[in-house]
Formats: sequence, C-alpha cells, structure tokens
Amino acid sequence: MRDMDTVNVASDRASAHVGGGVIAGHLQETLKSHGLFTSTGKAKSVGYVFWACGGGLNEFHHVTTQSEPTILYFWARWCSPCKSLAPKIKEFANQNQNVRFFKVDVEEQRSIANEALVAFVPTVIIYQQGEIVKKLQAPEPAILGDMIQML
Repeated sequence: MRDMDTVNVASDRASAHVGGGVIAGHLQETLKSHGLFTSTGKAKSVGYVFWACGGGLNEFHHVTTQSEPTILYFWARWCSPCKSLAPKIKEFANQNQNVRFFKVDVEEQRSIANEALVAFVPTVIIYQQGEIVKKLQAPEPAILGDMIQML
C-alpha cells in the first residue's frame, strides 16, 4: 500500500510534519536541498516563513488578528512590478524573524483581496495587534524596509 501524502502545518505556522507519499517525498528532498532539514530529519528553525495564504477568509482573519507584526504581500502572476518586488520581500522576511510574512495571489484568493480592499498589485499591508499599520501600493523597497525595521 502506498503512503498517503501528508503535510501538517502547526497552527503557529512555524513548523510542519511531512508524511509519506510521492509529493511529500519531493517536498522533503527540496527542504533538505535548501538546508532546512537536519540529518535526523527534524526541521530546522528558519527566519523566513513565506507561506501562501490559501485558506480563505477564515484564515485571513486568523493571521491578521495575531499580536505579532504580520505582512501580507498581494501579488499576481502577470504583474511585472510584483516580480521585481518579490525578491526584496523575501530578503526582508529573512532579515526580520519577528515579523510574519504571507503571500496572497489576488487571482486565487479574490475573497481575501476584496476583504482587504486590494485594488492594485503589488500591495503590501502591514498589520500589528490586529490593526492595519500601513497599506502600500507598489512600495519602494527602501521605504518598505524602513517601515519593517520600525515594527
């Protein structure tokens, strides 16, 4: 009998258990190739958690009402400025372990984009203590970096 593919993410989004199966096996190999697994198979703690918010409005409300500073990066595959900004967002996420970063594809998660009143991509919304701190459309990386440092 073939193992089932399972990837169970902890509620804090800081850890995951990867079960058996073909897809899970590929995920484990990818994580290992990027140094995100130890030789014992235990996940390493990494500063960069760039999780795609795909759980709909309930998950959106959950992640935006936490006490930790949270940044939602709204993007689209066809958006050239989004492609330019994405590496800087990833860099900021790696440098700021106290901030949670979430990536939201506006075409796949229209309900989240509508709830957040996102009419333009790229848009970055910074939440803290469940409140919007700042909403930036096509932010300059330097300005965004300065704002993240203040969180």
